Amino acid sequence: MLISKIRIIAITALRICITPLLCYVLYTRLSVLGFPLLGIVFMTDLLDGYLARKWKIETDLGLYFDVFADFFLVISVFYVFVLLKLYPLWIEFVFVGMFVQFLLSSKGKLRYDPVGKHYGTFLFVVILLSTFHFGQLIYNILTICIILESILTIIDRYLIVE
Repeated sequence: MLISKIRIIAITALRICITPLLCYVLYTRLSVLGFPLLGIVFMTDLLDGYLARKWKIETDLGLYFDVFADFFLVISVFYVFVLLKLYPLWIEFVFVGMFVQFLLSSKGKLRYDPVGKHYGTFLFVVILLSTFHFGQLIYNILTICIILESILTIIDRYLIVE
């Protein structure tokens, strides 16, 4: 069982380790490398949770580590997008706010969270779309979608929790 826990932590850690390389690749607009790295990042996010549930070894530490890895990825990648002037800097504060409200709403006890998974999947799709170098109008539309999805996620979280 310990080996299985270490494997899951290693999968999540891989996502954290790949994030700086992904950011560099996105910043230099090397899309040919970005897509495979995004694929690895997305697969590690799916795989660590799937294996933890399958092997029945979900832990609070593992759940927090997974949430941190997702937050680190989103904040880092969107910072690159801010540097590339695809999104405004204030979008980072939306993500920090969402992370804080997630931690507060969990009341110190994380569990599998379908609302959070939905929001994370949405952000991964936005990240993927943002690598295609669309015109600014598309990024403005995606920014509006991020705001709306964030609001809906907060509403959904509190309707489900209470």
